[in-house]
Amino acid sequence: MTTDNKKPKNPFAFPCVDVTIIQEGMTLRDYFANSAMQGMIANTEIRRPDSQEIEFEAFAKRAYRYADAMLKQREL
Repeated sequence: MTTDNKKPKNPFAFPCVDVTIIQEGMTLRDYFANSAMQGMIANTEIRRPDSQEIEFEAFAKRAYRYADAMLKQREL
């Protein structure tokens, strides 16, 4: 099994191009990670109130892993 280390395409989530204003907004990867993190935080089964900074960092890393997987699926 080979692994592909190439980063998936990461377009902007809400691009808005006007004649006078170009607002790119957040990337699709950030949007996907944000959505994944909302679900993880809302899930009381995996959220532990006694956790500290280490758990916050773990949530963030996990959210971006979900986002990367979603971007990769878009390329199929």
